Amino acid sequence: MARLTDFLRRLIRFAFILVALASILFTVQTLWHVFDPVIAYVDQDVDLAGATLSAQVLAGVSVAALALFLVFLIIAIAHRGVNNRQFVTSFLRNILSSAVFLVSDWAFTSLQKMGRFYLILALVSTLVITIILIEMITKASKQKEEVSVRTDLLASIVAGLAFGLILATGQFAWSWGRHFLPWK
Repeated sequence: MARLTDFLRRLIRFAFILVALASILFTVQTLWHVFDPVIAYVDQDVDLAGATLSAQVLAGVSVAALALFLVFLIIAIAHRGVNNRQFVTSFLRNILSSAVFLVSDWAFTSLQKMGRFYLILALVSTLVITIILIEMITKASKQKEEVSVRTDLLASIVAGLAFGLILATGQFAWSWGRHFLPWK
């Protein structure tokens, strides 16, 4: 617990300095618009795109996904060959992974409308917050399990983000391929 407390102290100091610096930069930008050329350049030249699930796809999957989730949850809890403690730990880590995916996807979709500069800002913010969460969870665990916990968390998060990329690529391929199919 002492490692977590030390980490949180350093994190709070760093956050305070970061907020002070961001406030100064925000004030300078608001008053004198010094960074307008930089923001315009980033908006113009950086082309990042994100794909999200449409409401129709999400609505069609939700009932089936909920049923599948409940069936697998019951099997995992009731099965004698499953270590329940390890299952809960892995489950919570993967929930964190899914949350990172959903928050980043929402932020990227919302902020992309405001401009690419804010999209990059959301990307960096999501990265920093995720790393902080990983370190907090890691420091709260036993010291001998620290490397293993960090590795598992990073693997879960990368897998969740990879899922998002695969999903977006699949949706793009499907919508592109539908134009060539004889039935529409």
